[in-house]
Amino acid sequence: MKIFFTRTLCIFTFCLSASVLFAQGRAIRKAPGAVSQAVKAARPKVPGRTFSFPHLEKLLIQRELLTRQALDKLPLAETLLLPDEKPALAVSGWPWKREPLGPYMELPFFRKLSPEAQRNYFLSANNRAIATLWKQRAALFKAIKARQNEFLTQKISNPTQEPFVQMAAQIGPEIKQVMIGEIHDYTWLQPGISSFLEALRAKYPKRQIVLVTEFLPRGKKNMRPARDWMRQANPEYETLFNNATRLGIRIKGLESNYIYFHTPPKMEIPGVTPEEEVNMWSTPEGMRVRNADWYQAIAEYRKEMPDALFIVYAGAAHLDYSYLSSLSRRFPREETFIGMVYPYVPDGKEIMTCDNIDEVLPALNTLKYLSWPSKDLRNLAGFDVRIKLPEPAKRETK
Repeated sequence: MKIFFTRTLCIFTFCLSASVLFAQGRAIRKAPGAVSQAVKAARPKVPGRTFSFPHLEKLLIQRELLTRQALDKLPLAETLLLPDEKPALAVSGWPWKREPLGPYMELPFFRKLSPEAQRNYFLSANNRAIATLWKQRAALFKAIKARQNEFLTQKISNPTQEPFVQMAAQIGPEIKQVMIGEIHDYTWLQPGISSFLEALRAKYPKRQIVLVTEFLPRGKKNMRPARDWMRQANPEYETLFNNATRLGIRIKGLESNYIYFHTPPKMEIPGVTPEEEVNMWSTPEGMRVRNADWYQAIAEYRKEMPDALFIVYAGAAHLDYSYLSSLSRRFPREETFIGMVYPYVPDGKEIMTCDNIDEVLPALNTLKYLSWPSKDLRNLAGFDVRIKLPEPAKRETK
C-alpha cells in the first residue's frame, strides 16, 4: 500500500509539472541549444574554414567552366532555334577594376570581386540563361504550331481606322501599364508612337500619364543633358519627347546611369561570324539584369504617382511576354497591355521577320496589324497588338 501511494504521488507530481516542462517544447528545446552553442564556442578555429573571396572566385571560375561544358552538350542543330542564339562565351575588354558592375550593385559581394571573378559570374549566368532560352523557345514554337489554325483565323488583319488609334482604343481603364516595344534604328517608327500618345491622351484627357523609356537615363539631374544629347544623336526621339510634354505626359528615364554613360564591353558570339560582337547588356543575362533594374525604377516612380498610367517605351525584346525575363512578366497580366511596332521592310527578296509569330507562321509575316481576341494567343504571341509600318517612299534627311 505504501509503494502504491508513493507511485501515485510521483505520477501526480509529474503531471502537475508537465505543463511547465513541455509548454510548446520550450524548456526542453532551449537546453540543447545552449549546450550546442557552448560546444561550438569552445571548438578551435581552423584556418581556411571561413568563407573567403579568393575561395568564392575559384568557385566562380569552376562554375563558368561547368556551364560552358553543359552548353557544349546541347543540340545546336535544333530546327526550332534561331541562328543567332549561340553561346556568348568570350568577353573582350572587361573594363571594371574598382567599380561595381552597374545594376549588379544589388549583390553585396560583387564590389569586392576581382574583374576576372566579375567576368566569370556574368558568363556563368549568361550561359545558363542561353540554355534556358533554347529550351523555352523550342517549347514556345511547338505550342504555337499546335494552335496555328487559331492564330491564322482569329486575327484582325485590317484595322478599321488608323492603326495607332485602334490600338489605343483597346486600352481600358483597368490597364495600369502599357508596354510599347520597337525595333531599334528604324527611325520612321517614332511618329507612330507620337500618334499613339495623341490617341491615348484624347481617350483619357484627365488621367495622369507617365512615359518611362529606355532611351533616357534614370534620375532627374541627368535628364536635361541626356535630352540635349538625344536631340543631336537622334532627333526623332526628341520630337517624340516634345510631343509627350505638349500632351502633359511626364517623362522618366529607365536606363541605369552606369549603362547609359559607360561604353560596355563587347561579347564575341561563336557560331555566327568571327568578327561579330554585341553589347554585353544585349545578351540574355544582360537583358535580365537590366529588366530587373528597370522594374525597380518603375516601382520608385509608382510610389510618386500611384494612380498614373505608365507607358513603358523600349526595345521589343525587353517587353515581349513570351520571354521569361521580360519586363512585362513582372506586372499583373490583366493590368498590362503589350503593343509592338515593327518595320515592314524587304530583306533581300523576303519580308524581314520581326517576332516569334513571323518565324513560326510565315503566313502572318505580311500583315500590317495583328490583334488576338484570346488571352492565351496573346501570351503565346508575346503581345496584344502588333503594328508593322512600311518604309516611307521618300525619307527625310536629318
